[in-house]
Amino acid sequence: MFISKSRLALNGVLFGIAMIVFLSIPMLSFCQETKPVSKKLSETLEEKYNVLKSDKKMKTGEYKVVDYNKNVVVKGEFANNKKVGVWSYFGTDGKLVQQYDFSTNKLIMEDDDPKSIVREGYDLVGVVTNDGDKIEPPVKIGGGNYGFYLLYDIRSIPMAVRNEMATIESSMQYIFFISEKGELISWDIIYADKTDDPKREKPSIKGLPADAYEFIPAKLNGKPVKSKLLYSVKLTIAETNSQRTGQSNYIPKN
Repeated sequence: MFISKSRLALNGVLFGIAMIVFLSIPMLSFCQETKPVSKKLSETLEEKYNVLKSDKKMKTGEYKVVDYNKNVVVKGEFANNKKVGVWSYFGTDGKLVQQYDFSTNKLIMEDDDPKSIVREGYDLVGVVTNDGDKIEPPVKIGGGNYGFYLLYDIRSIPMAVRNEMATIESSMQYIFFISEKGELISWDIIYADKTDDPKREKPSIKGLPADAYEFIPAKLNGKPVKSKLLYSVKLTIAETNSQRTGQSNYIPKN
């Protein structure tokens, strides 16, 4: 069948136009206008990110979390409202303590945070271990210090506990119950002092900051298992405006 050169040229032009339109679609989406957002993440943390002006719920681009001293504690990126690529988490002195790749769901690195106020521990649940078993502890994505401050709020300490702890050295402990899939099943808070009368609270897991649900499960000989991740923090009391209000703030200490 004979096809003229002019028709071939026309087809080439039409194909070129179609390709330009096709390739422009993601570019138009990528170049949509954005709006910066600063939002309180917890009592001591603030998140900073961008959303599409056309969709205020769609996070995109660079994401940061800063503490009350404006130090960056989390740095990562969103695409289409999902965490992508390598996210970095920093300790109390700005040291890089953890990196996690959300595109491959892999922990890249983790290091101790020597200045963290959190003392971590763990228990495996529903399994029996033997000498020689290979145990991998559960991991909070973001690290212990970040995990603690995501949830800590002095206003959540019950008044009865505050009154009893007012003159006694005390501590608090978070206990996270984690499934073999790395999902947060439940969590407890235990307030303890030297009276051997600990107070136990069982908060809801609903409505927590999104990052508070992110864990890597414990493993026993390579197999994911249920576990408990324990955060222990000592508490002290700082009097604030005591002459005017008589109120006390419970703050963590090293």
